[in-house]
Amino acid sequence: MKYDFEQVIDRHGTDSSKWDCGAELLKKGYTTRYDKETIPLFNADMDFRCAPEIIKAMEQVVARGIYGYTSIVDDDYYKAIQSWFFKYNNWKIKKEQIMLERGTITGIVNLIQTFTEKEDGIIIMPPVYSGFRDAIAFTGRTAQYCWLKCNDEPYYTIDFERLEKLASDSKNKAILLCNPHNPIGRAWKKEELNQVIHICRKHNLFIWSDDVHCDLMRTNQKYIPVASICDYKKIVTLTSLSKTFNLAGLYITNIIFEDIEMKEKYVQKCLGASASPFDIVLVKTAYTRCENWLIQLREYLDDNLKWAVERLRRNIPGVKCTMPEGSYIIWMDFEKCGMSEEDVRSRIIDKANVMLSRGIKAAPGKGNYSYRICAGVSRSVLEKAVNRIIEAF
Repeated sequence: MKYDFEQVIDRHGTDSSKWDCGAELLKKGYTTRYDKETIPLFNADMDFRCAPEIIKAMEQVVARGIYGYTSIVDDDYYKAIQSWFFKYNNWKIKKEQIMLERGTITGIVNLIQTFTEKEDGIIIMPPVYSGFRDAIAFTGRTAQYCWLKCNDEPYYTIDFERLEKLASDSKNKAILLCNPHNPIGRAWKKEELNQVIHICRKHNLFIWSDDVHCDLMRTNQKYIPVASICDYKKIVTLTSLSKTFNLAGLYITNIIFEDIEMKEKYVQKCLGASASPFDIVLVKTAYTRCENWLIQLREYLDDNLKWAVERLRRNIPGVKCTMPEGSYIIWMDFEKCGMSEEDVRSRIIDKANVMLSRGIKAAPGKGNYSYRICAGVSRSVLEKAVNRIIEAF
């Protein structure tokens, strides 16, 4: 079956955080322009319809007419997860390792609160998803920055010398890994992950890996779960349907613990989430019936990203754009374009009227010239946005 990713779907009037929150974003000072002509590409959800298999499965649940308390009562839920990750990533997961949680940031907050104390340090690698800093601040812990190194391509790598120094500090208890990394799109290689494991094992640090973008790899790239290459018991992996199958608003996250005792401690402290009537059906459907949809989506995203990155690099002198190895996020740096920070911001937000995430959220103190494009949209919308940005420069 051929799936349609070209269709432009009007999401106005659906209470979309991406399309319907302009007034709130203006009020908070997040942007200076947001009107009916604004193209919002700041939010990491896609504007494609979900796989028809998923829509049909949800319609069948709705047709029941009763949406009462729900439990995972058979093994099919777990088998769907196990089969998926073994097939695509050679990752063997036991049923007992899996736990449902209501959203990835909720899971991260609960991990921090369960396994660390107030004012403990949590290592993160900026530029990185700002939700990490928010979770650390919310729990009263301290974010310790291990800044990624970047060459002129731009291509980002881990600063292992800095990581070793931070890990050796007894105040620091965990590292928050992002794989593939949001927003710079790196899918960490086995050699890199092994170095992270070596350092964390040496200094007895937890590794908590947010892998929610892991199924959206470029077709020539490979995602390697950190837990699949070692037996380190202090690894916890957070996976989700949200990015892969465009279900972000349903907050379905599965946490994979390498140590069952850690899982039990988590449950004692945080309880975990109860399943909704939709969760079980969606996990089983997505992981067993939507493979072809995902294959076609990845091919479409590959073409989108290749076109956008090449066009931006070719037409804006000095701009640096990442070609993401995973996910659909382009990280742009305008520092070498010979303009002030305010001039860059005004050209993108006010003149081009394209709403992007500003880099200062992912790279505090260093990302003033950086912006994030979420390219999970139809080509016509992406072309319009990219061409507007180019014309503004």
